[in-house]
Amino acid sequence: MKITHRSKLLPRGYATLLTTLSLSLAIMAFAIGAFRETRQAHRVQSLNQVKIDYGQKERAFLRALLHVTPNAIMNGMMRNSGSTISTPARPLNWPDILQAALNDASVDQALTADPAVRTNLSISANVISANTGDSTFSILNPTSGAPTGLITAPDGSGNLVMSDTANRPASTASLKLPPQMQLTSGFTPSNIHPFISLDKRIAGGSGPGVDTPFSVLPYPKIAFNYNAQGDTFLARRNWWAFTVNFGANTAAATGIAPSPRTYVLSIYEVPSQLAVSSAAGTTTSLGQFADGTNWSSRNISVNGNLYADQARIEDISQVGSVASRQRATLGATGTSSGQTIGGTTERRNADAISSNPSVLFPFSSSSDSGLVSFLAINRGFSYFDYFAALTDDGRPRRGNPNSINANSAGVNNTKDRLGPTAWDTYSIAAAQTAMRVEITETLASNNQLPTVLHITARTNGGTSSTRQRVERGPNPDSLWRAPGQGQGTPSPGSPWPVSPAGDDWFVQSQVLSPSIARPCITLDLTVLQQFLTTIGADGVDINNSIWIGPNHRSVQNANTTNPPSRPTAISTDSDMTLLITNSDNLTQFTNGLSIITPLRVYFADDLNSVEVLPTPPGETAPFFNPVSVSAPEKRFGVQNVSPAVNLGGRVAFLPQNTPPSSGTVINPLDIRDGATNNVKTNIQANLTGITKLSELPPISPMNWLTVIEEIK
Repeated sequence: MKITHRSKLLPRGYATLLTTLSLSLAIMAFAIGAFRETRQAHRVQSLNQVKIDYGQKERAFLRALLHVTPNAIMNGMMRNSGSTISTPARPLNWPDILQAALNDASVDQALTADPAVRTNLSISANVISANTGDSTFSILNPTSGAPTGLITAPDGSGNLVMSDTANRPASTASLKLPPQMQLTSGFTPSNIHPFISLDKRIAGGSGPGVDTPFSVLPYPKIAFNYNAQGDTFLARRNWWAFTVNFGANTAAATGIAPSPRTYVLSIYEVPSQLAVSSAAGTTTSLGQFADGTNWSSRNISVNGNLYADQARIEDISQVGSVASRQRATLGATGTSSGQTIGGTTERRNADAISSNPSVLFPFSSSSDSGLVSFLAINRGFSYFDYFAALTDDGRPRRGNPNSINANSAGVNNTKDRLGPTAWDTYSIAAAQTAMRVEITETLASNNQLPTVLHITARTNGGTSSTRQRVERGPNPDSLWRAPGQGQGTPSPGSPWPVSPAGDDWFVQSQVLSPSIARPCITLDLTVLQQFLTTIGADGVDINNSIWIGPNHRSVQNANTTNPPSRPTAISTDSDMTLLITNSDNLTQFTNGLSIITPLRVYFADDLNSVEVLPTPPGETAPFFNPVSVSAPEKRFGVQNVSPAVNLGGRVAFLPQNTPPSSGTVINPLDIRDGATNNVKTNIQANLTGITKLSELPPISPMNWLTVIEEIK
């Protein structure tokens, strides 16, 4: 039997359809896969973009906080700040400081959060913005203790961890926080209001017989080279720790887990300690005299760092490292005239050619150094004037210098300020002195020869003071006498010493010299200790800072004291002057000596030229006690013959009250002769910075270095 099999073939149209369908499915599968990969890539890209957005917002917030916080602290030191309502517009407490920083940074809302903008861009109000900045940030609330929000404490509580907190939370033990601070006064700090005070010390810190207001601290790892990287400097560190958590309240919408970071904001109080420093708002010439000659041509040696708000480096071979607040440029004798060397690229190039590996950034500016700001704290000419304060509280009464204006209740005391130190006291060096010699009367308004003084000195271990009026004798040749001898009514207190010759007084009244006919008050440092012992006051270990100047706030009369011609003009021949004599041997000032005056100063003798013997333990011979003289004008010598000047130590220049003209150039080593008033050419100088606490004088110009650093 024959069987035949015949296969049934599909029509040609059906085969084509199946082929097309298979190809379509393959293409669709490929497209779906590609879409998934693209969507995933977009997702990853969007997440990365949101994270970048968070980082940029965080950076902007921190930079704003870097500048808001110091200003808030200054305002808290002002009179009536204790009764002032804190707001983000004028912040005094942490919630308003943080809110002000957020406002300044403008990171709390995205542009499309504005309904009008959304309408113009045809964006629906129901969509979720890819920019999570359109969320409302909540900040730290110390009152309620809320632990959530943009800013929290590192331990999760509602209060920041700060240097002034008496007991550090146990939960922060793992954090590398700086040492705690404590107050020597009875002021009780608040964890809501940040403050800075002269009374702060490192907890448990002490010095040889006195508290140590400053410490030797590691210099922070920043590109601003006030000190060299890896080096130490003298400072007092105020700090506050907090955690920033951008994205904490938008995690559900973005799907991005929060990534909190903990920071420490530090304000280092840095006393002037560099070989040369200038806080002038105009250009400071470094390496050259005003006549165009270089420092090196006149035996000038500078070791260590230099600082100027605006620095012009005239001789780059003369300076090793220059820090500036605004900029540093190379002058005519530099390698490239007028070239700015304060930018990031230039700093890297300078680092590459630096022969000193310890100097990471030899030319640096705080303005381009990341989360860093530097501010020179001084008041211009007011820095030298005890009577330049904005308030009379604690100062002699107008028209009655025998009586002091007591701090009235609620006025300029700890109840009225948010910290124990008033801004006037902090920023005016004259207000920090232990001793004061106030010139309250002169021979006449047109003859400023001093005739009546009020002398104040510290007693009882520096806890109180004694004040007495003393008067010049009845004829021009008389020396100082104590009241009670028919020469004035004594103020309450023990009589002050007097001898027939009057030679136990450390101040005298005279005409400066036959060649310089200026009214003068003379300071004799050799008899100061004997004078203090006789009156029962503390010795020069505590009375180691002196202010001498006119009380120009008294009611005007025929014998009034005139304010100095400064700051509007250089002093005139009718202005009072200060002559410092017998100043070569200052070895008795074991805790240093600072002299501050608004008068022109004349040096009649060497200053601090006798070394301390035996050399104190830990010091290098020759060792000299730290001495500073702060005055708007200094003259060297009072004789017709101009003496040579051999200068050692530091030179600091403070700005004037009125901004100098844009073309003004400061030459910090242009020191003048006393007799001729000309710039001296017979000068030698060996300028070095301070590296030890034992080298720091009692009072120095202050700077604030503000740094924000991340901690783990």
